[in-house]
Amino acid sequence: MGLCKGGRSRRPKCRSRHFTVSRQTNKTLNFCISPVTRSCDNIVNTLDQIDLYKYFKAMNITVYEKPTCTTCRNLNKLFEEKGIDWRKVNYFIEPFTEEKLTALLKKTGLRPFDVVRRAEPDLKLAGIDKDSSDSDVIAAMVKYPSIIQRPIVEVGPKAVLARPIEKALDLL
Repeated sequence: MGLCKGGRSRRPKCRSRHFTVSRQTNKTLNFCISPVTRSCDNIVNTLDQIDLYKYFKAMNITVYEKPTCTTCRNLNKLFEEKGIDWRKVNYFIEPFTEEKLTALLKKTGLRPFDVVRRAEPDLKLAGIDKDSSDSDVIAAMVKYPSIIQRPIVEVGPKAVLARPIEKALDLL
């Protein structure tokens, strides 16, 4: 991952995301990361790169989505416009486990039934309602992923159901 001093790239129309980080030494370091090449013209020293790599690893953004979902596509467009780098997970191809879904919902602070698509036909097949236990709802969500509201954005120790999509920006 390449970083540049000063937060400005010499490239015309730089689409890099610019950051300022105050370090423990009270030294302020300005830099940017290009979402395309992940590098800039002026590279900071290796020690700073290691420290900043740890910082950004903690800020890893993951979006759990269905690519055909209009709201998911709108969130992707918003992130592209803002120059935000993120990782997409299609939870129909990479299904949730009960443990992963439980941990993710805990990060949102929502009850599992709050994240259910109530108009989805598979909800009737799942046999759950608002009075069902959280573990039953999570088991149904794992079995029928189409009943999960989307997109869900995870950033470090927090997550949010991005409806409306602007809620995702509150985590950043």
